[in-house]
Parts: sequence; C-alpha cells; structure tokens
Amino acid sequence: MHDSKKPYFKLAIFTLLCSVTISVMAGVHQKKPIPKKMIPWIVRPWEWRYLMFISPDWDNHKRYEQGYNERIGPKALDQRWKPLFDATHFFPSDAKNARPGSGISVVLIEFDKDGKVTTPNAFGKPLYGRIHPYSQVTLAEGDAGVHRQFDIAYWFPGPGDASIQGVPSICSFSQLPSPYSRTATTYLYGPAYEFSRRVPMVGCREWAYQIKDAGRPYIDITNYIPRRFDPKGPETYILETIGWAGFEDHKPVIGKQENDWYCFHDCPGDDQSGVIPDIVAWADRNGWKAPQPPTRVPVFPDPPAKSGYYP
Repeated sequence: MHDSKKPYFKLAIFTLLCSVTISVMAGVHQKKPIPKKMIPWIVRPWEWRYLMFISPDWDNHKRYEQGYNERIGPKALDQRWKPLFDATHFFPSDAKNARPGSGISVVLIEFDKDGKVTTPNAFGKPLYGRIHPYSQVTLAEGDAGVHRQFDIAYWFPGPGDASIQGVPSICSFSQLPSPYSRTATTYLYGPAYEFSRRVPMVGCREWAYQIKDAGRPYIDITNYIPRRFDPKGPETYILETIGWAGFEDHKPVIGKQENDWYCFHDCPGDDQSGVIPDIVAWADRNGWKAPQPPTRVPVFPDPPAKSGYYP
C-alpha cells in the first residue's frame, strides 16, 4: 500500500539539511557572525507619544526593582525599568488605607517619532522604544539579546477568542489571555477573575477603547469597585494603571481616589495636573458630560461574557 506520508517526510528532511547548510555557509563568509542570543525587534513605525504608569505605591515598586537590578548586576541584559525614572507628578493622598506620606505617582515616559526616549532618566545613554518578537514593549539601548533592555509591558493586538473591543493595546501581564484564562483568578478578563488591589479593574482594553472612542472626551481610570468587593469602602480608587497615547491622541487622563477627582495628564485648556475641585463644573466648562461608572467591570471581558459600555 502506498504511504502518502513518505514524500512529505523526505521533503522535510531535505529542507532541514538545506537550512543547516545555508546557515553554516553564511557563518563562514560573515566577518561578524550574529550572536546566538540576538533576536531582531519587530520592524514597525514607533507610534506612541508616551507610555504612562500611575501607581499608589511607586516608591516601593522602584525600591524593589532597584534591589533586583543590583542583585543581577549591571551586565545582565534583562533589567527592571522603574529605577530609571522619577515620578513626573506626585499627589498626596488622604485615602482611608493610605500610609503616611503616600499618594498617587504619575510616571511619564515620552518619545519622539523615532522611538527615542525624551524623558530624563538615569540610564546615561540613549534609549529607544522597541517591540520584542515575544510581544514585550521594551526600552533598549541596542539589539535584543546583545544590549540591555527594560521590559515595560506587552503589546496585545487581540488574537484568538479574546474580546475584540479595546484592542490593540499595551497591557500588563495579568491582562493577557493565556491557556489558563478560564481558571486564573488573576486574569482580569476571564470568568474566574477575583478582585484584588494587585489586579485593578481598569485594564488595557478599557484604556484603548476610551482613547480611541471619538465621542469620549477623556480617559477615566477610576476603579469602580462593586460593593460586594468593598462593603464599607468608597468604591472608587486609583490603582496601578499602564496607559499610552499615539502622536495624534490628546485626551485628559482623569480618575477618582475615594472622594477626590484628579486630572493626571493632558489636562484641558490651561489646567494643570492636580485635583479637580468640582468634576461636574469641570466637565461642563469644557462642554462635556461628567464621567459615570461603566455598566460593568471589567468593561470588555472575554467572550462569551457580554461587554459593558460607558454611559
């Protein structure tokens, strides 16, 4: 009986041998062979004007990552990024659970259109925004696998059966779908998600939707916590948030920490970053509706769950 698999098996072996031969010959003729660990960046135009990190616990994060970098040493290629930057803004907080002297920090990393970091930092050499083939959004001084790099987040274009709203976006690890999405309690958009202050309810899909929705004038990063998770609390918090904007995007980033509203960046008119004394008057002055909680959180879960919306 004729075995139809044999021709394909022979073809596969032939292709493999050819690939090995070409690789060996290329190595013979190269004056400077490509290092084994070098992985080319994804080649695409850099499209982000800024990356933003908002945190109620920035100093502790920075201190921890500084210690990590010191342990692995300056020659390690994969380093933590937070020690490179100081907070752009700091807003003291009188939140119920806040430690004395704590508050909300805003860390802004700005880029030119070539991806070069324009924000002052502690690295001492030019840094560039890059996208790794494994989807990391990275700050790098040169080639992947050869020079130091600082992974910030992940580029998520929205593959598979994940929600198609609020993508593409830049996400934290806990906001990425995986083989464990159906059972992981820390995966924001999955059916098993359980709220904790380490996994906020405002994620990358909510950010992407708001910044790209032409009818929405601002990006509200308030975590509107359902009462069942916060029985005696104010239900409104600013928790860790990763944000971004393209060169054509200019929307105020706002949020409510307990009873206080803030404008964190790209505030309208001549407004400076800081407390918004009256959110209704602020919105009315700019010709906008005051922000309202979305109809569900997270707003854009994975199917088959139904998405919510922003009123």
